[in-house]
Amino acid sequence: MTADLLTLKPEHEEILTSLFHKCLDEGMPKDKAFKEMYRLFFEDEKNWLNEK
Repeated sequence: MTADLLTLKPEHEEILTSLFHKCLDEGMPKDKAFKEMYRLFFEDEKNWLNEK
């Protein structure tokens, strides 16, 4: 895996952080919140589709 694949755009990092904290606030353990954060992020395709 290259470093390029691990680099997040700042706006994506903000969305992921927000989703993670939302999951924690709902009472999820950290490991489940981490998985749910990514599930919610990729479920909402406007977050990751390339804008033209």
